[in-house]
Amino acid sequence: MKKFYKNERGVLVIEFMFMLPALLLCFLGMFVFFDAFHKWMKFTTASYTISDLLSRQTIVDDDFILSLDGVFDTISGSRDRENSWLRVTSVKKSGGNLTILWSIETSDFPQTTPVAVDIEDLIPNSTIDEHMLLVQSYSPYSPGFSWVGLNGITLRENIAISSRFSSKLVNSDHLEFDESTDDGIDDPLAL
Repeated sequence: MKKFYKNERGVLVIEFMFMLPALLLCFLGMFVFFDAFHKWMKFTTASYTISDLLSRQTIVDDDFILSLDGVFDTISGSRDRENSWLRVTSVKKSGGNLTILWSIETSDFPQTTPVAVDIEDLIPNSTIDEHMLLVQSYSPYSPGFSWVGLNGITLRENIAISSRFSSKLVNSDHLEFDESTDDGIDDPLAL
């Protein structure tokens, strides 16, 4: 019995059997968190690419903005393309108030955030009569293994940007108000 007690052959195999499940759990956990970080980085890159693309335009129409959804999905590598969406909103500050001139969503998916809710918090301080674009992007993410502690989340990005080559981005499908001619307003929502 003393000889059997001092025998250490096979100890490494037994230790490995105890450690293997813990190692596998660690590797799967690292994979899930790396995948979530990678998805978030691609999502953020796609959001900023779309906002940069819009800032370089002077005139767009609804079809152009709707086509950006495909560009966004391609860059972000979205797995759930039906539920990811963009919203582009043109905002003007006049008299201390923000006015929404037009807003286009790229999906009919029911949004959880209405256009006019807390938009003042999303727009940085701007000068009077300054036009800004607010690009909002949403995409669901569900991890491959939810038991590691990371549940499904909705990735959201809100980017406020000014037009680079003109004072505002004109949407040819939504005429904006011109005080000198008194024509063209397309029901902006005053906040």
